[in-house]
Amino acid sequence: MAYAMRNSGGLGSFDGTYSDYWIYPGAGFSVLRITEIPSILVECGFFTNAHEEARISDEKFNKIQAWGIFRGIARYFAAGIPEVKPVNEKSFYAAGDVKLKYSLIDSAGIDQSKIRVLFDSLDVVGVQFNNRNNELTVDLPSVKEGEYELKIIAANKYGNHNFPYKKKIKIIH
Repeated sequence: MAYAMRNSGGLGSFDGTYSDYWIYPGAGFSVLRITEIPSILVECGFFTNAHEEARISDEKFNKIQAWGIFRGIARYFAAGIPEVKPVNEKSFYAAGDVKLKYSLIDSAGIDQSKIRVLFDSLDVVGVQFNNRNNELTVDLPSVKEGEYELKIIAANKYGNHNFPYKKKIKIIH
């Protein structure tokens, strides 16, 4: 939208796009993060600024904004969305060392530096990604009996992230 509107990107962004994690580190905006579908939050202008208020009331300006939003969404989907698929998923695992495998699938390729695995909201250290077969291996050493949540976040080489992958993991004796 910033490009379509010929707006400068500002100090924190070359194109006017800001990550909600950048604005609220670690949390982001709830309307964007507590969802199971792709979401955007767009600020097209502010009525508290006389110049912007005049632009917002112009129908031509609104059509240009709508075109910019459309182009941004189309660009996002054209860049692809990574998919996470379990390889060896079970309904439960034995307590002790647990090894999980997942395929990270994307036509553009996965950005290995953007893979994050959380086990009950804690970053997992024992994670390996094989970019030849796109397989992610998650080692969970010394897991005790209980129910846990596993979350996998990955981005492709264009920066698009997967839809939220969350799975309950049950560990038994």
